[in-house]
Amino acid sequence: MMQVAIGHEGKTALKVICTGQAAHSALAPHAVNAIHLASDLVQRLRESQATLETSGAREAGYDIAYSTILVGTIRGGTALNVVPDLCELEVEIRNITRDDPARLVDQIRGFATEIERDARRPDQSVGISIELTNEYPGPDTSDRSSAVTFVNLDERPPEYARRIRQRSGTVQRPRNSDRAVWSWLHHSGTSGG
Repeated sequence: MMQVAIGHEGKTALKVICTGQAAHSALAPHAVNAIHLASDLVQRLRESQATLETSGAREAGYDIAYSTILVGTIRGGTALNVVPDLCELEVEIRNITRDDPARLVDQIRGFATEIERDARRPDQSVGISIELTNEYPGPDTSDRSSAVTFVNLDERPPEYARRIRQRSGTVQRPRNSDRAVWSWLHHSGTSGG
């Protein structure tokens, strides 16, 4: 039986570039390993995720009721005997509507600044840059909105409408929640129009 989707999480995608100082592995203590910078950031992201999981905001109706932070890819290094000067990460935030993704991004930027500061040496260039590559909001429609009521003509209980985790694709920012549901119904062919 089909369920009415009344919301999904927002998404923020980040590209993180960690820049260190390359050297031959025999001189590793004199270099700055970009993979180490990235590893330190990954550890901080894992700690942040643990905090979201244990004490973060909750939103009923989702399989996972809190925001998540994921490191999806990591690439770095060119050879076993070379201290890498570059490491790239792709990070994804899936936020419930009660969490502001900009606050989470600011927190990640703060982590990067601290790691960069701790790794910097006077004679070396070290950096962690963070680029926003994609974002979209997570629409959230009341289960009692006129659009959901219209769809539930057979008087199913409001609990029948549920929130879903966005699996792929993007959505456009709706002007209001009812339009988002109506647009979804119309384009999916379930509105009868």
